Amino acid sequence: MGATIAVAQTWKSKPPEQWSQKDAKKILSDSPWAKQAMMPYNPLTEYGGRTPRVTDPQIRVGQIPIDETDPTSVTARPAWTVNIIWSSSRTVRRAVAIDQSGSTYKADPKHTESRERYEITVLTATTTWPLPDWNEGELRAGTYLKFGANGPEVRPERVRVGYFPGTPRVESYWFAFPREDNEGVPYLSARTGEVRFYCQLGPVAMRAKFEPAKMVAHDGPDL
Repeated sequence: MGATIAVAQTWKSKPPEQWSQKDAKKILSDSPWAKQAMMPYNPLTEYGGRTPRVTDPQIRVGQIPIDETDPTSVTARPAWTVNIIWSSSRTVRRAVAIDQSGSTYKADPKHTESRERYEITVLTATTTWPLPDWNEGELRAGTYLKFGANGPEVRPERVRVGYFPGTPRVESYWFAFPREDNEGVPYLSARTGEVRFYCQLGPVAMRAKFEPAKMVAHDGPDL
């Protein structure tokens, strides 16, 4: 049990200079800054391309047409995992540096948290099933952060779709949310118990709940 706790608390128990690639992967997939959601197959969108697929109402989310000329010919496919990551945090940026290079993290201004916005990245956990190829306008319209149970719902100011290198297959969505309202009042306060991420893609929704009180790294709160 002690070993499990130690791994789970890597971001608090050890400075980033001591993180391993295993620690970094844990932070990027299962930590206070990284949540997992399930993505069922969406028959309204061709995965990895922009070609519309079967839109017959008989085809439900989670079903794949075997023969697109016969909408009644379908098979079910299990959902797959996507990681929803609070990517503007210094903890995540440090973990990304380690995971990509395989070397010990070294302090660098590029790995400090964003001071201007909160950034959320949705990343498919498998190269076999990319994310739906929705355009940035649709993603912006269907996505928000909700600060607190009764707080405001904040839409992203910027959205970017990322592709696997050299392919039309979507690897990630990146969202940038403002930290303050138009009057300069921060959306996040000491009283904010949770921040919920919501992204609606046609009939498919991805959700994640972040708890600021748990988003504490070795060197303090990290939002």
